[in-house]
Amino acid sequence: MKRMKEEHVKVLVVGSGIVGLTTSLLLHQQQQQEKEKDSDDIESSSTSSSSLSTSSSITFKVIEKHSTLCMHPRSRGFNTRSMEIIRSLGLESKVKETVDQSVIQSTGIYSGRTLVQAIGRKYRWLRNPQLLGGLAVLVSIFGAIYWVLPGGWFSIFMIALVYVLMQVAKKWKRYIKESSTSSFTRITQDIIEPLLYESAKSRGIDIEFNQEMLELTKMDDSDRDDNTKGRYRVLVKDRVTGDEKVIWTDYRAGWDRVPRSRRDDPTTQHLLSIKSDGSVGVVEPAVHVLGRE
Repeated sequence: MKRMKEEHVKVLVVGSGIVGLTTSLLLHQQQQQEKEKDSDDIESSSTSSSSLSTSSSITFKVIEKHSTLCMHPRSRGFNTRSMEIIRSLGLESKVKETVDQSVIQSTGIYSGRTLVQAIGRKYRWLRNPQLLGGLAVLVSIFGAIYWVLPGGWFSIFMIALVYVLMQVAKKWKRYIKESSTSSFTRITQDIIEPLLYESAKSRGIDIEFNQEMLELTKMDDSDRDDNTKGRYRVLVKDRVTGDEKVIWTDYRAGWDRVPRSRRDDPTTQHLLSIKSDGSVGVVEPAVHVLGRE
């Protein structure tokens, strides 16, 4: 019987989407920082390089079920914190150069079964009862002030109010600008993923496509084998050749989103116990990282 191939990595990233690729880039960054730290320690001490590199090395790889990257513009922007992470990877300027002007000028994505329904959702905020109620309260307040104050005093009051609001807006804008050098950037998933992928490949990150995770097993801490004790056993299948292999890892990171009707399928989300409502169109992605205690 042919022995199944086995691999050992410190971290296994399941999925090469935006989160998976960003995770791999951050791991590579940490790996390089630790290598630089080790080299500095070697220069300042007589410790051998082999013992230092072995103790702090971070081995990782990325596996992806599909054969290509995402072709659909599902996500439509990075918030400030996400852009700060992109900046820490040295990719902020490249991302902003890659962004298409049509994406920047867009106002979002409106979905619907028909064009009429999609267009109608664009203006559904006008039918928001809370908004209409708030406008009614404001009209009542200003109406009462206009009734109490004479015409000239009401004009002075409105000018003063506008001035105060402008000052508050300026301070808030200055606060936002000073809090971070990065800002929200409109960019869709089909644009950002190839950029992250090319950056990952240029840094030598191991990414394998057509690799489907079939099983995920946490080994018992009482296992006699020190190489597998307390680790995760991940069974992976090559969807092209049909070959299966086992990847042993200390930490596993997975991200996925599936419709409610497919929740019982053996997807990454199900295998990694990622909790989400599973409804189509959910904006918040679920990230789940588990490791050895």
